[in-house]
Amino acid sequence: MDIKKDAKVVNIFWTGGLDSTFRVVQLLRKTNHTVQPHYLIFGDNVSGIEIDAMIKMRRKICEKYPDVKIRFLPTIYTNAKHISINKEIDAEVARLRKEIKVIDQYYFMANYCKAHNINDMEVAIVYLEGEMELFVTYKDSLVFTFFSYPIIDLSKKVIYDMAVKEGWEDIINMTSFCKRPFVKIRPCGVCAPCTTAVMDGMGFRLPYRARLIGKLQLPFRNYIREHYSKFKDNKLLRWIERKVFEY
Repeated sequence: MDIKKDAKVVNIFWTGGLDSTFRVVQLLRKTNHTVQPHYLIFGDNVSGIEIDAMIKMRRKICEKYPDVKIRFLPTIYTNAKHISINKEIDAEVARLRKEIKVIDQYYFMANYCKAHNINDMEVAIVYLEGEMELFVTYKDSLVFTFFSYPIIDLSKKVIYDMAVKEGWEDIINMTSFCKRPFVKIRPCGVCAPCTTAVMDGMGFRLPYRARLIGKLQLPFRNYIREHYSKFKDNKLLRWIERKVFEY
């Protein structure tokens, strides 16, 4: 195991999903950094599922690699409703939304970092064709200056294969990603994370029915994203996007 000597505390938004879980395990196993996970509760039904997944994965990680337990700090949970809103960030998000889609999560994540004086928060997102403009063109915007993206050049399939090679597959397969799971926590195939999984070669993680749904509605999702500026003021399409595709 290639352990680096420069130890530090790494702040990271951990959601219980594939990307952030991979990064958490990578930090614990490939560095000697202390890992401080943060999780924002948005009050939707999926928060409970994600928290449950993180609790189970934390237990699994510490059982499998007991030496990392001391460096794996307790997750800091914060209700998004209780985050202080910074006026400058609020204005900047309003400005950006006239040009490009900025989801609410990034709005609250930026305000959270500002409120807690965190300027190096890791956001474990991966490369996705057609959706990188936000992080490339607007990387110097006030909203995104608090974040770093350590695995943004990798795809979901690549990090999954890396996890398998490292022997982390049992942990990674416990991750949660669907935002609207059916009964028994089966992926829906409709929400953005499900369609992203299909798009990025990870459709095998979905049941056949959900995988088929994901493939069928991909063209519509892609069209809306590619023509966002044209449709950003269309109330019907905004409602559909919020209900179906929002992260």
